[in-house]
Amino acid sequence: MTNRRTLLILLLLTTALPACASQKVAAVRGAFSFLNTYESIQKDYEHGHIMEARAAALSMAKDKPGYAQTQKLLKEKIEPARLRLFRHYLNQARQAKRQGVWFKARDLYKEAATFSTHNAALLKAAAAMDLKVRQVRLDTVLSRRRKEDATLMSWLDSYSPPPRQLDPQDEPFAHDMDALQDWIEDRAHDAYIEAKRNLRLGYPEVAYADIESYLRFEPDSSYGQRLMEQIKEAMPKELRIPAEKSTRSHRRPPLRRRTSGQRQASQPSVSAAEIRELMNQKRWLDAYEAAQTYQRENGKDAARLLKEVRARLEKAAEAAFKAGRIAFRAEDIDTAVKQWRRAVALQPDNAQYSENLHRAEQLQERLKVLRKRTSGH
Repeated sequence: MTNRRTLLILLLLTTALPACASQKVAAVRGAFSFLNTYESIQKDYEHGHIMEARAAALSMAKDKPGYAQTQKLLKEKIEPARLRLFRHYLNQARQAKRQGVWFKARDLYKEAATFSTHNAALLKAAAAMDLKVRQVRLDTVLSRRRKEDATLMSWLDSYSPPPRQLDPQDEPFAHDMDALQDWIEDRAHDAYIEAKRNLRLGYPEVAYADIESYLRFEPDSSYGQRLMEQIKEAMPKELRIPAEKSTRSHRRPPLRRRTSGQRQASQPSVSAAEIRELMNQKRWLDAYEAAQTYQRENGKDAARLLKEVRARLEKAAEAAFKAGRIAFRAEDIDTAVKQWRRAVALQPDNAQYSENLHRAEQLQERLKVLRKRTSGH
């Protein structure tokens, strides 16, 4: 019983480690070296856990049964497999870099580092690629947001007070201006929410574009300014923020502080019945998107319906994740990847789902590389 519990602790520790932490894996394996056997090391090797098998073989005591077999396995199979994977990912990383596909180069350099015994240079290369990814992301999102905001603000120039022949509070004129004000207020509100979300998810460069947009509409907001400072602090210092082209000022009345009841009631573009039909069809993402629209358009009992859809969606994602975990434990990697991809599609913000999928996809790729070489292709 004690050994089983210790083995479980070892399994939890090793699976929780990041992909490029082979030294940490070795340290954990060394701490539980009495569990290392030739059979367990061979099984690790056969299932693509090359660095774990290597760490276990290196930490095995010389007086332990199976030591000679293990060292032979290390020399003739484990080390060649490690070098094969290392060269594969390094070559792929260099190719992606030459092609300018920065995100692939970043991920492949990290993979190469996983199989390297001296990975500092590879991790540095991965960090350089990540910086390029972030810079392109910042440039692209910021340019789009600035153009969209400029267009929205320019529309205000087409609005003028009613002609003197009309009542200064002429209802159709007032309605048009209210509609534009609603749009601007929604834009500002959504930008602030997205800025906080993207900062929390580790995308400060996107959060910067969001908060700049918010402050364009609410320049005097103190909490907007504070969030801007937090975002700048989180951004890599090497990122360059493109200068904004000067634009002429627009006639923009101050944004109103309205309550939710101030918006004129209108018929939502989607009904509660349609949302429930999507739920019956188990089209959870479509149902969730429709429920969000229904809430934005002040549909009846929208908050309760959105909460119900979210709960059902999360339950479906959890079921897919559990199915993937069962498949992974049964060493059915392809099924695990399929199920975890579904879980991530349903809940892309769930870090546990994303991390498990990433590890499974890594293992799937490694086994593919090793099997391809073994089959002689």
